[in-house]
Amino acid sequence: MSDVTTWAVLCDGRYIKIMVNNGENKKLSVLDADKHEDLAALCYKMVNSKPEFSVSGSVKAGKIDFIQLQADFLTEQYEKRLFNRLIIAAPADVTKALCAALPENIRQLVAGELAEDITTKSCDVIEDKLATMIAA
Repeated sequence: MSDVTTWAVLCDGRYIKIMVNNGENKKLSVLDADKHEDLAALCYKMVNSKPEFSVSGSVKAGKIDFIQLQADFLTEQYEKRLFNRLIIAAPADVTKALCAALPENIRQLVAGELAEDITTKSCDVIEDKLATMIAA
């Protein structure tokens, strides 16, 4: 078993799913938001965030930047030393935006990218699609 922890970040721009490989073959397990307070907080923000309105009815805060929320979350988790490598699986435009939003030191940890939304696929399918990147 390796000391390297890889997080596979599956997102579509609005939804995020984190799967973890702890160096054990190509096996991935879902990071459970019920057991990971920071992920639960991120998911709550992403689901419940709406633009704020002022008393006069005009929009006070514009569009919610979900990509930046995700990048900030990944940065905070890296600072807690929860992963050593990242794999990003998302539509091409989301992958590009997420990588651009990550600080350089986190961007360098990206070991692979899959330009496809696989957030709703089964664990077996996800493992198959990401196997070569996990093994690298």
